[in-house]
Amino acid sequence: MRPDLIATLEAISAQKTTPLAEWEKSQTLAQSSACDKVFLTLETNPIPPLLQEPSVVNAPLKGLAFSVKDLFDVAGSPTLAGSKVLHGTTIAQVDCPVVARMNHAGGAFLGRTNMVEFAFSGIGNNPHYGTPAAWDAITDTAVQSNGQG
Repeated sequence: MRPDLIATLEAISAQKTTPLAEWEKSQTLAQSSACDKVFLTLETNPIPPLLQEPSVVNAPLKGLAFSVKDLFDVAGSPTLAGSKVLHGTTIAQVDCPVVARMNHAGGAFLGRTNMVEFAFSGIGNNPHYGTPAAWDAITDTAVQSNGQG
């Protein structure tokens, strides 16, 4: 099991790890079978520019990766709300307030996560993109953010 957010931030502050090393761990996990059907899109930039700045270790989130459900606008990408109906629609021009605040706090955007279509269901599945895998074999993904953690 990975350390929690606070322990990871403390490890970066104590120089036991680096923001880049943590980014690489997050990318590896996001691409693993543990995250099967969790991510709809992943950041294609292998190293976000933020992580190349030495001052990132002074930011509140210290360059740690974050993801958002496909319901939140991220500048430069379409917001599809877990639906295929919205494919080909407009690209978000600006980040929604949550994403803007995460970026401002030194977070590194990792990707968009799967969700029930239009956030309109209590059972946690998506007919277009599948039901995300749970973090472990005994956890049920229903009604818990679809297993996104």
